[in-house]
Amino acid sequence: MNALHDQFVIEARELVDQAGDDLIALERDGVSAPRIDSVFRAFHTLKGAAGLVDLPAMGLAMHAAEDLLAELQSGRLEVTPPVIDGALQCLDQVSRWVDQFEADGALPADAGEAAWQLAQALRALLTPSAAAAAASEAVPDWVAPLLDEARGTSPDAPVAALSAVDYQPHAGCFFNGDDPLGLMRKIPQLLALRIAPRQPWPAPAEFDPFACNLRLQGLAAVDKASLAALFRLQPDQVRIVELSPAILAPAATQPAAGVSDLVRGLIEEQQRVLSAPADTADLVGRIGAAARVAVNALRHDGQDRAAAQVEAAAGDATAQSDAAPLRQCLQRILAGDDAAATTTAEPTPATESAGRGGRSLRIDEARIDALVNLAGELTLLKNGFAHLAKRAATEGGGEIARLLRREVEAFERLDAEMRAAILQLRMVPVAQLFRAFPRLVRDLAQRLGKTVTLVTEGETAESDKTVVDLLFEPMLHLVRNALDHGIETPEQRVAAGKPQTATLTLRARRASDRFVVEVIDDGRGIDPAMVRRRAADKALLGAAELAALSDAQVIDLVFAAGFSTAAAVSEISGRGVGMDIVRTTIAPIGGRVSLQSRVGSGTTVRLELPSSIAMLRIMVVEAGNQLFGIPMDAVSKTVQLPAQRISRIKANDGFVLDDHVVPICELAELMHLPAKPQRAAEGRLVVVAEVGGKRAGLAVDAIRDRLEVVLKPMQGVLSTARGFAGTTLLGDGGVLLVLDLQELVP
Repeated sequence: MNALHDQFVIEARELVDQAGDDLIALERDGVSAPRIDSVFRAFHTLKGAAGLVDLPAMGLAMHAAEDLLAELQSGRLEVTPPVIDGALQCLDQVSRWVDQFEADGALPADAGEAAWQLAQALRALLTPSAAAAAASEAVPDWVAPLLDEARGTSPDAPVAALSAVDYQPHAGCFFNGDDPLGLMRKIPQLLALRIAPRQPWPAPAEFDPFACNLRLQGLAAVDKASLAALFRLQPDQVRIVELSPAILAPAATQPAAGVSDLVRGLIEEQQRVLSAPADTADLVGRIGAAARVAVNALRHDGQDRAAAQVEAAAGDATAQSDAAPLRQCLQRILAGDDAAATTTAEPTPATESAGRGGRSLRIDEARIDALVNLAGELTLLKNGFAHLAKRAATEGGGEIARLLRREVEAFERLDAEMRAAILQLRMVPVAQLFRAFPRLVRDLAQRLGKTVTLVTEGETAESDKTVVDLLFEPMLHLVRNALDHGIETPEQRVAAGKPQTATLTLRARRASDRFVVEVIDDGRGIDPAMVRRRAADKALLGAAELAALSDAQVIDLVFAAGFSTAAAVSEISGRGVGMDIVRTTIAPIGGRVSLQSRVGSGTTVRLELPSSIAMLRIMVVEAGNQLFGIPMDAVSKTVQLPAQRISRIKANDGFVLDDHVVPICELAELMHLPAKPQRAAEGRLVVVAEVGGKRAGLAVDAIRDRLEVVLKPMQGVLSTARGFAGTTLLGDGGVLLVLDLQELVP
C-alpha cells in the first residue's frame, strides 16, 4: 500500500473505535446532543475517507448509517437497542473491510452486495418518510440523469422494482463476442438509456473501429437479480444498483439544500490541506489557494452566498496568518449552518494549535522496539565501563582512574535520561485496553438476558504497550466468565436481595513497581465446597490432599487446566480453558494472578504485572557466596541491625521499624544455600522490602551495587522456575538472577 492507504487504515481504525465508544455511551447514558454529533462526525469522516481511497461499497454503507444518525440528531428517531445494534454492525463491517484493505489493497469481491444489504437493514430502521428520502439521496451521481429522463416516461402502472446498470465494456469486448448494444436491448422494462464515450474520442486518423469506447447506462423497472442474470458473463464490467420505486417521484418534491457531493469532496480536501503543518510563509499561500478552490466550487454549485463568506474568512485568515477562520467557515458550510457562517468565530487555543500543525507524531512500533533494544545494549555497555572504572581504582590507576570514573558518571547520567525518554514512548494508558469491553459487556449481557453496568477506574494509569496488549486475552476470559456464570440473572438477584442490575468493575492502578488490573463482579461468588466436589470429580487431587487445603487454596484450583465451575458448556464459557489461559499468559513476563471470592458477594480477580518488561533498577546483594538482584521498586530501605534490636518472635526473628514488626528472612536459606555463620554479638544487614502489601526483611551478607539493567525472562527449562523475575548481565559478563520477592518470600 502507498502512504495514503496506510494513513487511511490508521485513521479508519481510530474512527471506528471512537464511534463505537460514543454509541455505547449514548445507549448507556441517554440522549446527548454532543455525543450524537461526535458519532455523526466519525461516520461522516469515514465516508469521506472511503471516497478518498476509492471504496464505493464502504461509502454506500456509511451513507446509510449517516441517514440513521441524522434522524437521531433531529429527534425524529429514538435511541433504542435496535438502532444502536444497526450502527454497531455497520462499524463491525467497516472494521472487517479495513482489515481486508490493509491485507489485499482492495475490498472483497462481495463488498458491494454486503454494503447494499447493510444499507437496506439500516434504512429499515428509519421512519417511512425518512427511508424514502434517504433512498433518493443514496443513489450514485450517474443515476440522477436516468431518473430525470424516466420521470417523464414512467408507465402508468405502479413500478414494483427499480434498478440501474452502469455497463463499461472492455476495449476488446468485440473479440470476446460481446455485443454491448445488444445486451442493453435485452433489458426488460427499460425506462431510460444513456450512451456516452468512456474516454474522449480520438482524432479521426487515430480512431480504432475495433476498440469499444462506450459507457452504457440504463434504468429498468426490474429487480437487481434480473439484471445480474443478464450480465452474468460481464460481472467485472457492470455496476448494478437497486433503487426504491418511490424515487421516481417528481424531483420537485425533494427540496435542494446544502452543497453537492462533488463540491463537498473538494471542500473537505481543502480542509485537509489547511490542517497540514506549514511554515508561516507557506501558510499564507496555502490559505489563498484553498480559498480560491472552495469559492470556485461553491459558485459552480450556485452557492454564491457561501462563496462570499469563504472570501471574507480567507481575508481574516490571511491577516492573522492562521488558517483557523477559513477552516471553521468551510466546516460550517459543510454542516449547512448558514446562519452561523455569516460570522467568524474567534480561534480557540485548540484551533490555533491545529493551524500550526499537531504536536503528535505517529511512529511505527517496530522503530520504538529498535530504540528500546539499542538503549538496553547501551545500558549493558555502561555497566561494563563502570566495572572497568572500579577495577582501575582498586588496581592503583591514580589520575587515569579518577578521570575514567568521572566520564563513567556522565555516561550513566545521560544513559538514564535517554533510557527513560525511550521507555516513555512505549507507555500507553490502560484506556486502550478498557475501551474494548463496553461493547463486549453490552452484547453478552443481552444474549444472556442479564442487566449489567460496566464501571472502569484508573483508565489513565500507564504501562508498557507490550504489557497492555498482552492483557487483552486474559481480561477477555475474565469478563466472559464473570458475565456467564459469575453474575446472576435479574430474577436470581432480586430473590437474593440484590439490585436487579449487576456491576462489573475494571480497575487499573500502579502499585510500587507493579501494574495491577482487577476484574470485580458483585455476583454469586465461588463456593469452595462446590470447587472441592468438582476437583474430586475431575481427579485433580486426591481426597486427602483436597481435605488438607484451605478454602483460599481450593478456590485457586479454578486456574488448573480443564477445570470449570460452569454446570454446562456454553458458547461463552464452561470448557475449563479460560482461567488456565489467564495464568499461563501472564506468567512468562513475571505476572501473577490471584483470586478472592465470597459466596453471595462476588469475586475479585487481580492481575499483577511489571510496569515495563524492558528495563529494571536492581540492587545487587550477596547471600551464600552468590550474587542476586532485587528490584529497587520493591526495596523501601536498608538497615544495619545491631544484635540487640533483633528479637525472637514465635519461630522467627524480627525487629521493630516505624512501630511495626518486620519479620527477618535469611536470603541464603530461601535460596537453599549455606548461610554465613553469625556470631551472637554480630548484627545483620537487612533489606526491607514491600511484599504483597506487607514489609519483610531479607538478611543478606553484603550489598554490592545498584544497577540499571535489561531484564530477560527465564527461558527453556528455567521458564517454570518460581521465585525469579528474570536474568541480566553484569559488567564483567556474569549472569545475575533477579528475584521475584512475591513468589520467594513466605
